[in-house]
Amino acid sequence: MWESISSTLTSENGPKLLITIAILVLIIVVLAVKLGKAGLLTIHTKHVNIGSKVSERELIRRQIEVAHEYIMSIEGKVICDNSRYNGYFTKYILERVYDKVIEWIMFNHITMNQLYIQDKQDTILNLVYAQPITEEFKTPEFKVRVENWVKELIERLVNVKVLYGESSCK
Repeated sequence: MWESISSTLTSENGPKLLITIAILVLIIVVLAVKLGKAGLLTIHTKHVNIGSKVSERELIRRQIEVAHEYIMSIEGKVICDNSRYNGYFTKYILERVYDKVIEWIMFNHITMNQLYIQDKQDTILNLVYAQPITEEFKTPEFKVRVENWVKELIERLVNVKVLYGESSCK
């Protein structure tokens, strides 16, 4: 085999053959990239990913929207009439929580695994308790409320993930 390749490459038509093969490979690569960007072809190997990332971007964008809507809707549930906090302190804490949830979305490992949910509940509780809050927010009832909110948020994010075609998150 190597002898025939050697004789072909050293023959009179060898350089022309090499140029033709290189042009053919280049055309195939360019065509694959164009089809990948158009969403008509997807190639995923260990080192090369050619294909449309539109659905992944849409998934992340939609998860961010869901997280923002959900977390900001909690504001009215947290603020009490007799609380010493104004809305700005509550919004600050909710923004910190939102930033943490954005980290979860970026890593894209959100699942309904009970240990995962418990870890995220503890993370959010620690984030809230690190702030100078009053005793009314350190009660077991408030802890349960936060845990329920985190679990519900994770459920919503997983539902968005399933909606966009990733069934590996359950």
